[in-house]
Parts: sequence; C-alpha cells; structure tokens
Amino acid sequence: MKLRRLLLPGLALAGGAALSLTAPDAAGYTLLGFSLDLDQRDFRVHNNFSDPSANNNEDLDECFPGYRGAIMAIWKAHVEWQSSVHGTGDGDPTQPGGIGSGGANFDPSFQGEAPGPGGIDDNIHSELSGCAGGLYAFTEQPDSGGWRARYYGCVAWADGPGGQLDPNEIDLQGVACHQAGHAAGLGHSTDHDASMYAVVTGTGVSLRSIETDDASGIKAIYGSAGANKPRIDQVVVVGDTLTVHGDHFSPSDNQIWFTRGGPGGDGYPVKATGLASNGTELSCIIPPEAGQGDLLVRRGATAHQDLSAAFPTLLAETCFQPTSYCTTTPNSVGPGAIISSRNMPSATEQLFTLEVDGGPPNAFGIFYYGSDQIATPYGDGVRCVGGGNLGVFRLPVLNFDPFGMVGLMVDWNVSPAGEGPGEWLIGDTWNVQFWYRDPLGGPAGFNFSDALSFTVCY
Repeated sequence: MKLRRLLLPGLALAGGAALSLTAPDAAGYTLLGFSLDLDQRDFRVHNNFSDPSANNNEDLDECFPGYRGAIMAIWKAHVEWQSSVHGTGDGDPTQPGGIGSGGANFDPSFQGEAPGPGGIDDNIHSELSGCAGGLYAFTEQPDSGGWRARYYGCVAWADGPGGQLDPNEIDLQGVACHQAGHAAGLGHSTDHDASMYAVVTGTGVSLRSIETDDASGIKAIYGSAGANKPRIDQVVVVGDTLTVHGDHFSPSDNQIWFTRGGPGGDGYPVKATGLASNGTELSCIIPPEAGQGDLLVRRGATAHQDLSAAFPTLLAETCFQPTSYCTTTPNSVGPGAIISSRNMPSATEQLFTLEVDGGPPNAFGIFYYGSDQIATPYGDGVRCVGGGNLGVFRLPVLNFDPFGMVGLMVDWNVSPAGEGPGEWLIGDTWNVQFWYRDPLGGPAGFNFSDALSFTVCY
C-alpha cells in the first residue's frame, strides 16, 4: 500500500518518499508520476465522521447545493484545485470569491454521498476508526486507476465554514484539500506555505487555499488551462429542460455531466450525451438520476482540456415527482401497504401530502423519514429508511381509516419537518416510509410500507 501522509506538527515525514518523483530544483512540489484520465475525475464522501464537530454546519450554500457538514467541506476542498473559480467562487469566508485556484486542465466531478468507504480505487473519502500516532489522514494507492482517502476518527474534525476553530480541532476542508492533491497526482512539497506541505500548522485552515507552488504542481501534470477550454457561464432550468450558456463547446458530441442524486451510485457522473451546440449553448432533458451538485461540460474528445470547470447547479428549481423504492410485505389484510404522494414537495406551495393504502383498518402508525436508503428485514417487513449521522425523524401518529387508508399533508412549519437537523430545505433529498402496528400480521406485530424518495424544490 502506498501512503501519502499528513503529519502532526513537530514530526518528520515518514514513509512513501521513494514513490515521489522530484520536480525541478526551483519548485517545492513533487509529482507521483501519474495523471487521472477524464473517466477518473469523480469523488464521493462516505459521511461516517463520528465527531459531531464534523457535521455542525447545517446551513445550505447555493454554491454547494444540497449538501452540508463534512460532505460540503470535502466538496469545497476538491474544487479548490479546479481550472477556474467554482461558480462565483464563494462559500468559504477565509477565501471569499476564491474557491477554484488551480489554473490547470484539471477539473473534478463531485458525485455526492457514498454508502460505504469503498475500495482503494473508488475515489471515496471516509473516516477510519482509531489513531496512528501523529497521522491525521492518508490517501491509499493514488495512481491513474483511482484512490481512497481516510481520516482517523480520533481527530476532532471541524467542518467550517468559518476559520476560527477550537484549539483541539483540525480543519476537515484543509486536510481534504491536501488529500485531493495526492489523489490528483501530487506528492509532498518542501514549500512551507503550500497546501501539499507534509505538516499541519495550527488547525489546518490555511491548507484550504492552494498556493503558487501547488498550482505549479497541478499545471505540471495536466497543463495550464488554455483559452479554448469549455466554459460554463450560466445554467437555466425550465421545466425538465436544462440549458448551459458558455463558450468553446463542440458543434456535436458534447456531454453534460451531472452529480448523481442521493447516496449510492458507482461514482461515475450522470451524463446527457451526443449534444449539438452552436458553440455557446447546450440543452438537454434533465436525466431522472441527476441531483443537486455540479455540472461539467465535456467536448467529444479525451484531452484534459476538453472538460470544463465544475459549475454549481440547484436542480431543485424544477420539481420532480417522488420515486418509489424498496418493497412492501404482506400483512394481515392483503399483499401489503403501499405509499404514495399528492402534489410536489414544494417549499413554496407546501401542499405535499403523503398517503398509504392497504393497511389494517383503524391500526395506528407513523410516517418517518431519513437521509439514507436501506433494505433491512425488521419486524414483519422491511425497513427502507436509515438516518445516517442525523438519525430518523417521526411525523405525527396517525390511524388507518376503516378502508385501510391514511394520509398526511405535511406541516412545513412544525418540528421535525420545520426546524433542526430534520428540516426540509430546498435541495435536500429525503426518504420516507410508513411504520404501522399489525398484531394479526405476524409474530412481531408491526410492519412497513414500501418507501418514497423526494427532493425538496421551490
């Protein structure tokens, strides 16, 4: 296993030095000897960070739509390396308007939340339990085939976005920026000011912003971003049609890359392909798998310069029907309870109604929701909703009517849907299921409907 180590202050660099190729004497950076092809620009986060400080940031940011906490912090870390500013460049008060400083033909593709830590070439960030002396984090086996970044759980990781951390905390965004550099092909730098320097000073906030030496290193691998690189200036969503305005698109065979909606996937972007352009405009029907995150445009070629910088896009400006997933289980009155909905999950209209049919008459139950999709046998049915680090949230107790039906128009102003970690904010994706009592249906005496997944829209 090849490790690229980020060490506590005062400890010497250990391990892996022979794997780095030394850059010219005038530079502090070193290179690992590989570059990532366009099909290896994705990254994901498995949000198993155990310290509450890693997920304290509950505020949504339009420059990083749909995600918060550790996932947003690591997303910011990666796009700092991209060819040009990420949207407006905002989102980090320590570098206002300046996120996206690489200047190279290197542009990562954020692909959301991963359900697990994955393998050593699955391009996933996650926490690792325990400690390893002075080691905060490391990147496993970075090469042209992929990588994996691990963060030790004994560290009090802080997710920002402010730069004032408690003395015992270490900045997740800063350390992730260092690991993202390794993932892209950079070794450690001898420049004490560089993000790729091997030792953290202070809380690590200064590592968030890459320096001249870091930018020189990424340019040495991927080349400097030229004037002919595809560029996104604006994204417009009307109904289910998305239009990208920019420049240097190909007459034919363009692709629009989307962040996949919800956890899971294989890391590869959701794509709309074979798109024609007049050079400055591209349009497509939004793929159903697409979610909040970043857009990139790729011309129909394979050079590093044929991929644009990532551009944040809030697809929740368009409302989509919730989608069913998981399975129901037979109960005491038939083949099982089925969940459905009426109206869109619109924060503006606030008419979203959840319904279930096929339950035992007059029995009581609850709708509950959470961030994760699971499929775990439980009671006399299958539990389809998990809570991740936030937990699950219960809506009011209800009773099936004499015909085995129940419904609830969600009150957006009342807890738990109305405030706190379970608040329904624009861009959030939630999963919901109905639990109900059924004493005659099986030995456990309770069961579940199938489940719905929905994204809150305007």
